[in-house]
Amino acid sequence: MLKPDQIEEVISLINAGIDEDILVFELGLPEKTIKEFAERLFLRKYAREVVITRDIDSAVGELEEFINNNEYNIVEKFILIKVKAYKEKRALEESDFDEIKGEKKKIGLTKNLNTILEELSAQIPQKKVKKKNKIDYRDVINKYQEDIKKLDEEAAELEVQNSRRMSNEDREEFEKRKSINSSNSINARNILAFTYYKAGMIDESREELFSLIADSNNFTAYRQLINLEKEEENYEEAKGWAKECLESYPNSIVIREQLIEIAKNEENKDEVIRILKDILSIEPNNPKILDRVERAGNSDNIMEI
Repeated sequence: MLKPDQIEEVISLINAGIDEDILVFELGLPEKTIKEFAERLFLRKYAREVVITRDIDSAVGELEEFINNNEYNIVEKFILIKVKAYKEKRALEESDFDEIKGEKKKIGLTKNLNTILEELSAQIPQKKVKKKNKIDYRDVINKYQEDIKKLDEEAAELEVQNSRRMSNEDREEFEKRKSINSSNSINARNILAFTYYKAGMIDESREELFSLIADSNNFTAYRQLINLEKEEENYEEAKGWAKECLESYPNSIVIREQLIEIAKNEENKDEVIRILKDILSIEPNNPKILDRVERAGNSDNIMEI
């Protein structure tokens, strides 16, 4: 019976393109065994390809079935850990491989598992995971909370002033101050909502944006909220807010581009094309959109559109 290192050497030779009949003759192994190793190589490469093309569940199923039916399966277990981490959008930890390390030592496999995958061009790519933000946002949050408080107080004073009689000149100055106050308040609240989000205070960011939209129907607040829900993978909520925003801003290309990103995440090519054509109805001579519509019809990779 071949040892683990020997099995990996044979798989490496198959990967190098050595004819299976030659391997049977040179190594003195049964043809069935060589074919089994070839199938094992195919599975490893298949797992990498389906991860890249986003059909991850099929890779998980194939790997789990193989592991359950084969005694020597440590490389496939290693791949499965990586595939699942990719699917869950999380960074791999050393602890993920504790069981594998013990098994590798027990069966006597000396070759590095990552090296095996690299040499076979079967390495599973790591999902880019947002690192936990270590920046302390409390000072920024406190600053904008104070700014908003002062602006609210000024707005209250302006309301008192509004109840008094004013000359035309004073009224003009009053309206100017009121407009500036309102603009500054909206800007400060948008920045506060963004800062909440960056600090990981998702609920606080969401509530601030809800309030801002209710008070001012602000376009930037809509954009932030759609992006927040998209990043949280609450796609239906994101699409609902986009639909509401488009009722007030019907010609917005930016909101439609956000909807395209959501459709891509949902792997809905038809929806991507529909939205692109919708944009074309607004900007019929936009060469970039025309090009994207054409590519959409010719490409199976939705992420390239």
